[in-house]
Amino acid sequence: MKILITNIGNRNIKYKEKLYSDLELKEDRVESELSFRDWTKQLLDRYEVEKENIKLNILDTVLNRPDFKPEKVFIVVSDQADTKYKGQDTLYEGEIIQKILLERFKIKDVELKYITDEVTNENHMMQFYQQFYLELLQKYPDAKLIFCDAGGTGQQKTASKLIAEFM
Repeated sequence: MKILITNIGNRNIKYKEKLYSDLELKEDRVESELSFRDWTKQLLDRYEVEKENIKLNILDTVLNRPDFKPEKVFIVVSDQADTKYKGQDTLYEGEIIQKILLERFKIKDVELKYITDEVTNENHMMQFYQQFYLELLQKYPDAKLIFCDAGGTGQQKTASKLIAEFM
């Protein structure tokens, strides 16, 4: 069994061929000055109407490889408890990507894994990935784990790679 694990960040979906950071505040957002979290919540709420305008970015490069078809995908998303950082959270983007993987890529098993601690705290990230990888190794001892580190914070990337190497 091939299992893909991926962190996601604010560049993993495009809307009308544009990243969130590229959108003009007054144009392609329903309300001006929305945080990433609020913007992706709007897209998720209007997914059925907007799905043709929403595309994967980065992750599609991995999934479109003819020699690669994972049976399961874990998407690591943030839903931080600290309200100071909530605006950048990726939980709704994760739900959108989950829908895209199920519908367009026909991957039958797509699961979100939530980080509730600060994604910029390397110690918390080390603990999170150690626990997550231990769970995966126990539940799927014979699986081939493939990690895509194209998204998430620098601390997430560092912690996920260090713990993967260690384990």
